[in-house]
Amino acid sequence: MRNYLIASALASLFCVAGADCAFADDTASPQQSSVEVQTAPLRQETLTDVISGYGTVATSEDAMVDVAFLHAGQISQLHIRPGESVRAGQKLIELTADPSATLSFERAQAALDFAKRDLARTQSLVAQHLATNAQLAAAQKAVDDAEAALATERQLGNDRRIDIATAAYDGYIANLAVALGDRIQPNTTVLKLARTDQGVRVTVGFEPEDARRIQPSMPTEISPVFAADQHLEGSVRSIGGTLNPASRRIDTWIDAPASPGPSMAPGTAVAVRITVAQHIGWVVPRQAVLRDDRGDYIFQIADDGKARRVTVQTGLQTDQEIEIAGQLDPALKVVTLGNYELQDGAAVREQGPPAAAAAAAAPGSQPASQPGAQP
Repeated sequence: MRNYLIASALASLFCVAGADCAFADDTASPQQSSVEVQTAPLRQETLTDVISGYGTVATSEDAMVDVAFLHAGQISQLHIRPGESVRAGQKLIELTADPSATLSFERAQAALDFAKRDLARTQSLVAQHLATNAQLAAAQKAVDDAEAALATERQLGNDRRIDIATAAYDGYIANLAVALGDRIQPNTTVLKLARTDQGVRVTVGFEPEDARRIQPSMPTEISPVFAADQHLEGSVRSIGGTLNPASRRIDTWIDAPASPGPSMAPGTAVAVRITVAQHIGWVVPRQAVLRDDRGDYIFQIADDGKARRVTVQTGLQTDQEIEIAGQLDPALKVVTLGNYELQDGAAVREQGPPAAAAAAAAPGSQPASQPGAQP
């Protein structure tokens, strides 16, 4: 009995070619030894290496102008307030001249009148041969000096009892340094006027490892945090050399042209994307790349329907795609789903495209746009 069972087991395991094997499964299909997968073509794209950060819009220092009066006086009228937007020619501040400034102008005016009368008297004496030409020249010089002194007083504004400072261009009040009734000395800055037609400056803090990759003049895209649909193109102006004590990051300054809308007003929080490099590379879906103790790899489908393992190096990546490099065959498709079940040389069969993909591939349909590989 024991020998019979052994013989039956051996007969079930080994069937001689051409013999009638009663234990063999005649219904077995060749597809049961292959793996069903989904594939995608290997695609080449222009890849952009981007560093992102957040910053604040400010006015460029080049667009800041100090407003001051050339003579002493008292602030008698304030027509503006800090942060207010102003137009060219608009009144800003009125200053009542100090009595000493008015006195200086009146003295200069009196000195000129006296010099003119003295010149006329000297000319009369010369005509009567009672004065010399040297005396006449001295009198003429006294008139010239008095005229120059009076012109200087006018330039200083000492001839005006009320002096009015007006906006030289469109802008906003960045800083107001005086209050109503304040007495000021000559050349004291009373306010800072920032013009809004010469662009803006954005200050962004980056981690040291990112800041080391940034260079001046790199192209930059700026968009408000709460209005991401608005974009402003700029460029890197300069990079800080030390950590900001407050943020513990390295400050980077970016210049951009004047904003067409109010959403880029100074003080606006913005998102910044700096393009540090661009190159052309091969792109596949992220799920196509696997990793084991030998490194990163993908599977490509060879012409004989077998999976071929290809070792790759990864580069830039997004939530959907990843850049790869290696001994790739651009003519072969890449396995995107089912690759976890594959081994090098395994037989595969491609799964049919989903209904949406089949409709997109139908004649006359428009191809879907491919997302760029931008992090």
